[in-house]
Amino acid sequence: MKAKKIEAYIVTGRYSFLKKDFDNWIKIINKDKIFKDIYQNTKDLQPNEFKIKMIKKLNLDVYVEDNYDIIERLNNHTKAKIYWITNFLDKNIPYKFKFSSLKETVEFLRKHG
Repeated sequence: MKAKKIEAYIVTGRYSFLKKDFDNWIKIINKDKIFKDIYQNTKDLQPNEFKIKMIKKLNLDVYVEDNYDIIERLNNHTKAKIYWITNFLDKNIPYKFKFSSLKETVEFLRKHG
């Protein structure tokens, strides 16, 4: 992202009542140095519907998701390749593009495009 080889966005399905918390989180990560833009679900769509809409609007080739419940819907309704960052409780669920961290996902993408 720093080398401008990819455009990275934050797309969150968090509802509007979580805006203050989300804005605080954005300040902490210093999004302007890393991400091209951020999109929050301010109209309170179902999170999967919002993410599908944004993947299509931004014409994304790759999307990284941390919620397994949303993975299948994204795979069925977008052309983007969906990568999953798993968690301790879901780590035994089989999925081809499953990683334990964002760092691991980025390393995979560097090697395999």
